[in-house]
Amino acid sequence: MAHTGKQDEERVTVDQLTQARALCGDNPLLQTELEDFLNTRPSRAQMYAFIENMRDPARRKAELERRIARICDFVGIAEPTGTEKLLALHIGLLQEQNQALDRLTNRTAQVAAQTGQHPPVLGPVLAALLIDRVL
Repeated sequence: MAHTGKQDEERVTVDQLTQARALCGDNPLLQTELEDFLNTRPSRAQMYAFIENMRDPARRKAELERRIARICDFVGIAEPTGTEKLLALHIGLLQEQNQALDRLTNRTAQVAAQTGQHPPVLGPVLAALLIDRVL
């Protein structure tokens, strides 16, 4: 599919967002990858390429093997055994989990900072309603 310059400048469509979220499913790492990508404010063409990349099963397998090899190389294992590959996979998953938790922590801190800038409204209203019910 050829993309025109105009299409490259257009924003992501709702259908593309729905499709990407469906591809991510309940996988928090894929969801985080998608959210990080969306934070770059991609064009429709970039989103199309991202979705096509997510659909490619060979991509995921090659990426996983590359990460395992990189971890093994980092610790000095040139020819990893099956057990060493499994340990490297576990280390890689822990690294991804830590990255996802770090992003969530940063986002929570941002929301808390934004909330702290506004005076509380819900708490006093709820308290007034509860006191009114009791009296």
